[in-house]
Amino acid sequence: MAQHLKLIERVRQGEAVALNWTTYPLAGYSEVLVCASAAPGRFSNVVGTLTAHGINILSAQLFSRADGVMIRAFQVSDGRGAALEDEKVWQRFAQDLRGVIPGQITVRELIKTRRRDLLAKPLPRAHEIQTRVEFDNVVSDRFTVVDIRARDRLGLLYVIASTLSGLDVDVSLAKIATEVDQAMDVFYVTEKDGHKVTEPERMDAIRQALVHAIAEGIA
Repeated sequence: MAQHLKLIERVRQGEAVALNWTTYPLAGYSEVLVCASAAPGRFSNVVGTLTAHGINILSAQLFSRADGVMIRAFQVSDGRGAALEDEKVWQRFAQDLRGVIPGQITVRELIKTRRRDLLAKPLPRAHEIQTRVEFDNVVSDRFTVVDIRARDRLGLLYVIASTLSGLDVDVSLAKIATEVDQAMDVFYVTEKDGHKVTEPERMDAIRQALVHAIAEGIA
């Protein structure tokens, strides 16, 4: 909480985005905190910038305050089960994110420059895991819960986050898990107006867009 308050104060004093990262080598992950003013697509922007640097996202928590400031907390690794301890990697990430948040560069441009391959259509496998998208409006009073199961790969979270953002679906919480090579991601979402996703036709449109993006890539 103390670290969150420090980041919030930096944003209040005029920083477009305030960052902090901590490494936990024995646990095999690092934690990065991102604080900025709230705006549509923020989650997708941060996820995309992490993706552009080949940083593997293990979990994500999203905190939004009444004063319009948001904090995104991510547990990440180098993709091989180790914490990211190279300060140069974090400095490059911070520099790029400070260009993305104010709109000086788009995430798509950044990824195409650095890791375009991450957004391309994934190569087929002999035993392909079928993508499944399910909606639940019972488990939460405030949010629609979207459960997505798909073949795991680096860049998958950005494909999902950017697709939801493009459909004007706001993500308030993301729970990310991987079992063998299957991603089991859960998103707590609302429509742009803050209400749940309730219309069957709307759910079908979101499901189809997600299945298509995961299968075909968005490069």
